[in-house]
Amino acid sequence: MTHLIEEILEAFHKVRGMSCWNLYCCTVGSTLSLHCGKTIKVEGLRGIDFEGECHILVWVEWRLEKDDDAICSSTCTEEQICEGAKILLDQTIESIEIFPPVWDATITFSSNIRLKIFCNSLYEPDTMTNWDFCLGKTSFFFGRGKHIEKGTRRGVLDDDSPS
Repeated sequence: MTHLIEEILEAFHKVRGMSCWNLYCCTVGSTLSLHCGKTIKVEGLRGIDFEGECHILVWVEWRLEKDDDAICSSTCTEEQICEGAKILLDQTIESIEIFPPVWDATITFSSNIRLKIFCNSLYEPDTMTNWDFCLGKTSFFFGRGKHIEKGTRRGVLDDDSPS
């Protein structure tokens, strides 16, 4: 486990300075998807698509903050989430911190913006994750409870990013 944590922290360090250029938000399941860094080609169900070399996918509850204010959270209306999450566009990642034992996270962006992830799904099947972090061809899955897994990011067609 220690070696895996070291790999994760190294990957987090590599994304510092990457800018968020696209995001998807959905009130169903409180999903938030961020794309940062260079654009890479990925083959998906609908053919070729483009994603960020760094892709962060949050399935659980989260809150977006700026300075001392809460901007929006996974429990807001779809309109509030879509409007509030726009604040992340063109912001750069300054740091990512994870907090054992269940891998809550804080992603700090420029302009003192923070995305806080709350891994509150503890006892679901092991096939589910709380949030995913992808860099290049590598994926890290922060699963239910204390589970963490490293895998290969699916569908990457061309990639020279620092995995």
